[in-house]
Amino acid sequence: MPVGSLRISELAELAEVPVSTLRYYERIGLLPSPERSLNGYRIYDDSAIEYLAFIGRAKRMGVPLGQVSELIELWSTGGCRPLQERIRSFLADKITEVRSQRLELAEFEGQLEGLLGRLDNSVSSPGLCDLDCACVHLDDDEEAVSTCYRFPTVSRGEVSCTLEDDDQAERIDQWRTLISHGQVEAAGHGLRVSFDRSAEIAERAARLGVEEVGCCSFFTFRIEISALAVVLHVDAPDLSEARALCEVVFGPIPEMERR
Repeated sequence: MPVGSLRISELAELAEVPVSTLRYYERIGLLPSPERSLNGYRIYDDSAIEYLAFIGRAKRMGVPLGQVSELIELWSTGGCRPLQERIRSFLADKITEVRSQRLELAEFEGQLEGLLGRLDNSVSSPGLCDLDCACVHLDDDEEAVSTCYRFPTVSRGEVSCTLEDDDQAERIDQWRTLISHGQVEAAGHGLRVSFDRSAEIAERAARLGVEEVGCCSFFTFRIEISALAVVLHVDAPDLSEARALCEVVFGPIPEMERR
């Protein structure tokens, strides 16, 4: 049915595509440039409807826009056989691609099910995860431990934490959240953390320090406040395990910063 002359908004409504899409198709050469009215408006004829219908069918087949122009060129020349041959070739390639993706997805599904099974079968206890914990160590070809990392114990009875696992993990998270705002460096058997001067930081560090010595009396804390910074000093026992004790609670201590 003849449509006559259409402005771009009328064509967009008729074809059920945004005006921006029509302009884009025109810009990349999928839609022929329309004529212009005396006042500069784009004017489209019936052929624009046919072009848009062809583009829509090609997209539904999964043809990328970069290849649609090739099909349009074959279609517009009136050569049915070349167009059919090109579509046949594209569909064959697309089927091969889909089959390959299906095999890859099936393999990936199997890997995910295996990893899920490892989590379901792991015997874990509340604690702090590290890179060898089964909670986060999910590489299928590498061995992972089945329990979370717990606060290390040493031979001396005075070095122990009295918190339960869940409370211990929460306390560690509080410390690491605080320390993430500062600069950490090793100092003696402990560490030193420098923050920008802040009353809130000083208050949080003092509160956590008081709470920490209530369960881990082997740590001692000192806060130094100057005009430029708040510095938290943490001292650990004079043990070979001192760094491990500190890093479990406060996080990694950069090797290059150690003094």
